[in-house]
Amino acid sequence: MRWGAVIDPWKKPPGRNKTLTRDDMKILQELVKDKIDWYLDELVGELEVRIGKLVSIPTLWRSLVYCGISRKKLYRVAYEQNELL
Repeated sequence: MRWGAVIDPWKKPPGRNKTLTRDDMKILQELVKDKIDWYLDELVGELEVRIGKLVSIPTLWRSLVYCGISRKKLYRVAYEQNELL
């Protein structure tokens, strides 16, 4: 006699649905390339205008990290603009 595991074929994978789609992520990447010196709250406002979705700052930050965009790139621009450094 064989023993097997019962698998529910209608069970969804764990986790939540993504807030931003692939198209939204492309818009976000283009927006960051155009407006490199913007703060995260400014990006949230512009994203709401362009895609019609209100995302939180932590969600935006995770999306930027997922796209491979880190604060180091923004830090370099801020460093170049700061006359004291």
